[in-house]
Amino acid sequence: MAPRCFDACPISSCTHHLEGTWVEREHPLYHISFAKIERALGVRGDRGSSNYGRCDEKRALGSAPGGDKPRPTYRWNPSTCQLKEYTPEGGCGLLRGKSVMVVGDSTAGQLWYSLAIQLRAVFGRNARFVSVLDEAVASACNDTVRLVFSRNDLLILNPRDFGFFSRVDPAVKLHAFSERASRDADVLLLSVGHHFPSFVGYLSDRYGAQMPPNAFFHLNLNHTLAEIIHRRRTWGHLPSSTVLISSVIPVPGCRRFTTPLQLADALYAQSAAVAPEFQGLRLFWDSVLKQNTIAQWLAATHGAAYLDISPLSLMRPDGQMARFSPKNDCLHSCMPGPVDTWIQLTLNLWEGLTDRWAAVAAPSHGGRLFALDFAVWTKQRGTAYALELCNARASERSCWAIQKRRESFARAHYWLFVRRSKNGSAV
Repeated sequence: MAPRCFDACPISSCTHHLEGTWVEREHPLYHISFAKIERALGVRGDRGSSNYGRCDEKRALGSAPGGDKPRPTYRWNPSTCQLKEYTPEGGCGLLRGKSVMVVGDSTAGQLWYSLAIQLRAVFGRNARFVSVLDEAVASACNDTVRLVFSRNDLLILNPRDFGFFSRVDPAVKLHAFSERASRDADVLLLSVGHHFPSFVGYLSDRYGAQMPPNAFFHLNLNHTLAEIIHRRRTWGHLPSSTVLISSVIPVPGCRRFTTPLQLADALYAQSAAVAPEFQGLRLFWDSVLKQNTIAQWLAATHGAAYLDISPLSLMRPDGQMARFSPKNDCLHSCMPGPVDTWIQLTLNLWEGLTDRWAAVAAPSHGGRLFALDFAVWTKQRGTAYALELCNARASERSCWAIQKRRESFARAHYWLFVRRSKNGSAV
């Protein structure tokens, strides 16, 4: 019998799951009503990241192709290892008694969305009545599992830096997450995301040779991982309870594909996207691929687990939103769709780590996420975000007095903002 995919391999470089094929399902993994979920979340209509995944609804309305027959969905079938397919009951058995926090950009929001749906969770209220998920919660498994999503497109840990990056790109979403990620989350899932390349040109222009390409990415991610894992240790969490998941790698012009590709064909399709409108995108995704490699190295350095989904995502241009959206969206997954496989892989990885987690004493966080009553958790806005010492509602003076006592940024090797001497040299 083949071993389980995440047994007997380094937690930061496991590759057994990457060899296999996509197999069509007889039935979708789930059926959902986006409108019903959005009412529970308290978000605005079918705009923004709250509606990523609405492929089937657009087909049914006749605004996308193929509305007269079911959209095919697929599961990943590894050829050298066993990948368990978790039912809601199986997922609850794995995560019962735990709080799970997901942090990242809109693709991380889809990961959280899929996890909540696969666990048949009760959705709580988004922190604000807006068109995107930014601070969302859910309760699953008869309220024995609590789920939190925090939108932070760049995984910037220090809220003092938020203003700078918001001025660079006002559209970037940055929410404080460090307190909950350090203290409260039994399991933390960080998504590498896709916003970093857009900042490279600006930072290079500003800092010149002091800020070469990808420098911001690795300096920032190194700081975030070092600081978060250090703080989580003080609250009784193992480094392996932090999982870094790679970015998906789209194929430019993905709307031309209707079935999964073999990896060799997907690589060719990506490199052969020579139309002028694809050139910038191809260079962008090449940068993200390099960042995934850097992220894996940093995860290994700090003892975090790393889940690589980039080769599998490259094989699924058919599963993205582009064919069902006028925006030619090759980044966000249909739901049901590839994003559900990323969650199935994550659950299998977590199962492989449970023996490590069970070997340590219970975390000392005090169960703040579970201390909130179910009705409060699901009906009030911003319940989890209120636990952040440095959220938008906090007193800046009291917030940073606490942070100054607690943190040592020098320890974290964080040199994002280069200070210059009077003669112009870096100091």
